[in-house]
Amino acid sequence: MKKFASAILVVIISIFNFFLFGCNHKTMILERKYIYNLNIEEKLIGGTQVLTVSGFSGHSALGIRVIEYVYDGNKIIMLISLGLGGNGNFSEKIKLSPQISQLLIGEKREIIWDKSASGRSNTKKISSVTHMKQMKIEIKIKNKLKELQSRQSKGSPVRPGSDPSEGSF
Repeated sequence: MKKFASAILVVIISIFNFFLFGCNHKTMILERKYIYNLNIEEKLIGGTQVLTVSGFSGHSALGIRVIEYVYDGNKIIMLISLGLGGNGNFSEKIKLSPQISQLLIGEKREIIWDKSASGRSNTKKISSVTHMKQMKIEIKIKNKLKELQSRQSKGSPVRPGSDPSEGSF
């Protein structure tokens, strides 16, 4: 009977550890269709255009872990990684350099802001990017995801990981 109770205890602890540690290894990136109340405000501050992007995740059990940016010529790709627990709200200020014309979000790279549309939300997928350029962008995103996963698994606090030299706050 004692061995049976010990075996059950080991199983319970194993299941608990799986849910506590095992489910958090894969980084999930928030896509546009799961962002509720997406709001994008444009302001001119000291001669510099600044976007404030806010909203909240529709994934009820997942909170915002890290917001990172990938710069690709005249585009910024915003990657919002999610993890268990935490807060699903976000609000980010992004300082735009003059050459930036689009803000995209998620691995699907959906356009959420276009300079030529005066800030109106646009959810059309990019179709004009050449195959080679698309592959380079995907490699950048995969490398950024690996970096995020590595930092998260080490327990490093990361927030936000934007590159200040590229014009982000």
